[in-house]
Amino acid sequence: MRRPLRLVIVAATATAAAVMTGCVAVDPAPHPDRSSSATSKPSPSAAIAGGGGIEYAGGAGGTIAWTTAVCTVANGRLGAMTTPDPRQSSDAPTLTYAVTDGAGAHLTLPDGRVFSRTGTLDGVVAGEHRGVWSISFATTALDDPEGGDAVTVSGEITCSRLEQG
Repeated sequence: MRRPLRLVIVAATATAAAVMTGCVAVDPAPHPDRSSSATSKPSPSAAIAGGGGIEYAGGAGGTIAWTTAVCTVANGRLGAMTTPDPRQSSDAPTLTYAVTDGAGAHLTLPDGRVFSRTGTLDGVVAGEHRGVWSISFATTALDDPEGGDAVTVSGEITCSRLEQG
């Protein structure tokens, strides 16, 4: 179910609370419907200058907002993204995405559960506009390494810090 307005409101509210830690988890579904999958598309308005937010559904469900993200850029191409910026916080929840070496994506939820997928991922678009890099996830599937149901991730992350790779 699409809830971009709610994500914007949640992300804006969470921003103030998360400035010190770099991330905040909000609205986890206490009893996820394991038969549902996300159908939402990333909303450009969901991006926060530096950070952003995602919705996830399937094997677990909820929303997460971050206030920082670091991206590695080499030769004008995005190589990797990590949110929150490890200089700010290394606590869960975290989301990493790597283009190089087919590393894929890795999502750690607030409760410590991990979902990941290696290789090229469907529904991921990264780009630069006027010096600002962002990554959009549109119902991108990530697997549960424990054998549970996968999650689909939708949202947008904007890089707050760039590193040259």
